[in-house]
Order: sequence, then C-alpha cells, then structure tokens
Amino acid sequence: IRVVMLGKTGVGKSLLGNNILGKDIFSSKVGAQSCTKELTRAERMLDEYYKLVLVDTPGLFDTSTNNMGTAKILVRTAKENRPGPHIFIFVLSIGRFTIQELETVELLKDLFGNHLVTESVDSLLQMIKDVFLQNKKQHYTDELLADAEKKFEEKLQRELEDRNSKLEAELQHQKESQLKQSINNSQREFEKNVQFQKDLQKMRDEKEAIMKQMDDESKRKQHSIEQIKQYNQD
Repeated sequence: IRVVMLGKTGVGKSLLGNNILGKDIFSSKVGAQSCTKELTRAERMLDEYYKLVLVDTPGLFDTSTNNMGTAKILVRTAKENRPGPHIFIFVLSIGRFTIQELETVELLKDLFGNHLVTESVDSLLQMIKDVFLQNKKQHYTDELLADAEKKFEEKLQRELEDRNSKLEAELQHQKESQLKQSINNSQREFEKNVQFQKDLQKMRDEKEAIMKQMDDESKRKQHSIEQIKQYNQD
C-alpha cells in the first residue's frame, strides 16, 4: 500500500509519518523550516501479506526553495510509486486556515488533477468542518468547503447510481430466471402430459389388439365346432 504525504512546509508531515510507522524514521522538529528537502521513503509490514510504503515529501511554500522545484519532486514521487499512490494524506496544521493552505490545495490539484479532492474528500471534508469551522466566514475556506462538499455529493450520487443499477440488473436477472424457470416447468409438464397421453393411447391400442385377437380366436373355435357338428349329422 503506497501512501504519499503532502502539505505545506512546517505542518508536521514527518511527525505524522513517524506516528504512522511507530518509529522515528523521518527527521522532524517544530518550526517553520522544512526538515525534508528530498522525498524520503520508509516501509512497515502491516501483516504477513501487506506492506505499507510511506513517502514523506518536501513541503510547499518553503522559504528556502521554490514551489516549481518541489512540484517536480512530487510528480516524480507519483511516477516512482506506481502502481499507486493508493492514498494521498493532505496534512494541515491545527490552527488558522490561511491562504497558503488553499493555494497548497490548488497547486496539488493542478499537479495530480481534481481526483485528488475526490479521493481525499471523506477525511478532508470532516476535518474542515470540525477544525476550521470558526473560519467559515473566510472566502477561501468557503470555496474549499464547497468544492469538497460538491465532490462528496457527486461521489455519493455515483455510488447510489451504481448501487441502483446493480440492484435493478440483479432484479431483472431474477425476473428473467424466474420466467425461464416457469416456462421450463410448464414445458416439462406439457411434455409429461403429452407423453402420458401417448402411453395411454398405446395401452388402449394394445388392449384393443388383444381383444380383437381373442375375438378372432373365439370365432375360429366356434366355426370349427359348427363344422364338426355338421359333419356328424351328415
């Protein structure tokens, strides 16, 4: 499972990564300067079959570097972690939601596409509502919240439509199966009835043939008796 941590410089990506890994792998300290200048990878076995690959990336809006250089590193990170990355973790600092956070989101959306918001909308939307509710009057916060809510609603709508389509297809399949079963049952009953009628007619024909044979035999015997009587009289 390949996970990439994204965010502004100084928000604590490395500290979060160490907490996820359960050990100090990434360099981390409190302050506005970035501790991560190049992307750093670390691994942890989740169980017998699954391995977590966690990537710590340089922070955006770092005073010691420019966003273009950091953006190239982030794009390289995505390419080097194929298949994946499976999860993007967008790290925000707990406190004032500034214009740089919004610009960070917009920059990441430009780099990775709008699907970044779609994939992270579940956790991001709840976090924005819970942590930054006091800043809701800020225009840029409203924009991000509206964007996340829109993506969330679209995702739910797609899931609902997919679920309804699957349900309708399943119901249609059940109806068709029941109809086919009913037709097959009727056909078998009809065939059984036709065969029964054929067998019954065969028995009747055989009975009539036996009766006719017995009648013919009786007539022959009677004729023979009459001939003997006639002979004796003569």
